Amino acid sequence: MAQENQITRIIEVGVRQVNLNARDIGLTLAALAQENARARVSAGSVTDLTDSSGGTAGSGNALAAVVTPTVVAQDGVALLAPKTAFDTQIGLIEDAHEEIGVKAAELLGLIASASYPAPASIDAAATADDTIAAITVALTGSADADQGVEDATGIAQINQARNIQATLAKAVNAVRVAQGLAPITDGSGGSIIDYALPDAAATGTAAAAGENSLTEASVEAALSALRNNIASLAAALTEANAPAIGPFVVATQNPNWKFVAGDTTP
Repeated sequence: MAQENQITRIIEVGVRQVNLNARDIGLTLAALAQENARARVSAGSVTDLTDSSGGTAGSGNALAAVVTPTVVAQDGVALLAPKTAFDTQIGLIEDAHEEIGVKAAELLGLIASASYPAPASIDAAATADDTIAAITVALTGSADADQGVEDATGIAQINQARNIQATLAKAVNAVRVAQGLAPITDGSGGSIIDYALPDAAATGTAAAAGENSLTEASVEAALSALRNNIASLAAALTEANAPAIGPFVVATQNPNWKFVAGDTTP
């Protein structure tokens, strides 16, 4: 239901014929816009995401910081993040981002229109099916040559995932704010990029002694933060997909602000 102060403001401006001012009119229009957005989402019957990622949503669904992994030389002792497992989990994170982006775009389309700015499908991701697959963050580190992920390409994929999450947070917040819900806080450290989200790319291998790779522990920490942020984004969207609809004020004696039948909520 609409917030009590929203309903009160609508009644005061539209029915009680209080002295009108630009601020009150603007806030009243915003309240009506939020009610209209809630009505559109409620009528749209969008399927909620099923989050099987294994992540834990942050307080208030805030996004956690995704720290850049630590670089270490391949020396036969340090445990390195294995390239193959790293690429697999980055692919699953990409699929999760696709699920969130498609869902956010679907809700934004209901609220505004199909042409409203929204995330586009990620070309290389699995087709969205409303389910976020399990993501594993515990890797089996290796000290052997030809096993560790190469540092530059590995960090590039972490940074890209972090930027995509910041961008998805922007889309999720557009859905939430349009309906009067508080935006989530983006603490990921990512930079907002274009809604044409990029594909994940295969990484290189730290092939020989002395070549730089990434420590197992620091990569696990980054993957864990990314997974938790996926849970936060999914939860924030689910909350925004179940808005209660408050009543429109239809009866008014103010001819300048009288609503028409088309404004009523069924």
